[in-house]
Amino acid sequence: MWFDANKSLIPNILSLPAVAVTWGSCGLIGLGLVDHVGTIDHSAQVLGGLAWWLIVVASGGIFRRHAAGAGDAKLAGSLGVLAASCGGVMAVFFSVMMSGLLAALYAAAVGRRRDVPQGPAMVMATTLVTMYLFAENSL
Repeated sequence: MWFDANKSLIPNILSLPAVAVTWGSCGLIGLGLVDHVGTIDHSAQVLGGLAWWLIVVASGGIFRRHAAGAGDAKLAGSLGVLAASCGGVMAVFFSVMMSGLLAALYAAAVGRRRDVPQGPAMVMATTLVTMYLFAENSL
């Protein structure tokens, strides 16, 4: 979050390992090499990561002025897997929507119309959604 907020950059050294670990673990679960805990299927987890990644890439192509960067796309790929593993498609949907809302609130608060860092909002939204789902399931 610090890198994106201060430098408008998410280094590959931070984003690529996260993608490799999240997608790789889903592959290991799918091959039966790792035990899976929970009710969410590994293919749904990968689809969550792919869906958020596609949303970031497609929205950048459509809305060039508000396009997120390549680091944001890689971050979306791993955060989508995390959100989907906690709550399926709806968790990804709420994480995407909340991240847009948080980024818009940040932009309004600081008076920026361009170059708003998306990474911090994406991480905060996914954290809030997954924390809510864990709290809801533990009660």
